[in-house]
Amino acid sequence: MENAYEHIVASLQSLQQEVEDLSHRQTQVELGHPMHPSTSFVNEPKICMPEKFDGDRTKFWGFLQQVKLYIRMQPDRYPDDASKVGFIGTLLFGQALSWFAPILEKDMAVLHDYEGFLGELITTFGDGDISQVVEAKLRKLHQGNRLASTYASQFRH
Repeated sequence: MENAYEHIVASLQSLQQEVEDLSHRQTQVELGHPMHPSTSFVNEPKICMPEKFDGDRTKFWGFLQQVKLYIRMQPDRYPDDASKVGFIGTLLFGQALSWFAPILEKDMAVLHDYEGFLGELITTFGDGDISQVVEAKLRKLHQGNRLASTYASQFRH
């Protein structure tokens, strides 16, 4: 059942992308800016789709960074807050989808507010008290026999 659902979500996401692309192209033609193969979508880099998120708090920050980067690298595909939030919604499953479903069903205002939606995601799935989490990580961090660059990289995260 879950595989069928994931397949439907993936198909829906693909169709949504095609509709967005066609809508953008139609707008460009209406404005007198016909699309040329050398413009717009061709210039956006092809990057991997972010992994889906099931609500596992240990994977949340990585998911969030992947999503932000993906959206930033494809601005023509996600030109407004609603399209950004909708895209993120297609990447949720399990517990995260259970959290998102009522927001979608009630057509809550946060669906049209990207920053507000990210705030809700962080409140729900991010570490409760980030300062305590960071402090605990700093206390456990030692260089040991690792390279300084490895230590510095881990320190930044």
